[in-house]
Amino acid sequence: MARLAQISVRRRLCHAHRVAWLLSGRELPTSKFVLHTCDNRACVRPDHLYLGNQSRNMLDMVARGRCYNAKLSDADVLAIRASGESSSVLARRYGVHPGHVRKVRRLISKPHVNAPGCFALRQEGGE
Repeated sequence: MARLAQISVRRRLCHAHRVAWLLSGRELPTSKFVLHTCDNRACVRPDHLYLGNQSRNMLDMVARGRCYNAKLSDADVLAIRASGESSSVLARRYGVHPGHVRKVRRLISKPHVNAPGCFALRQEGGE
């Protein structure tokens, strides 16, 4: 996987795509991320960049098949959310930390996996 390009600005390493965004004359609110439309992490073309938040970035990652280190499948997530067992028991079963199980249940982790009765993550607005 390609790394994010970096550039030194005033003796500080910065992500090159963020510098490109600023050099193109656009604002960069502190609460926003500069994301790539092209999935090329080294890309600095301003027309390939857009603003989003962490949630948008994670949704894009999943939609584009870049979720390489996921331990839980979508089926595992649905089973965890449907289970009445404790987080500790489920964590041992799936090889994850109990805190991760709790995040899955509260739709903080894996929010894109929806089941009847689960609130869908808002795709637009509220970012």
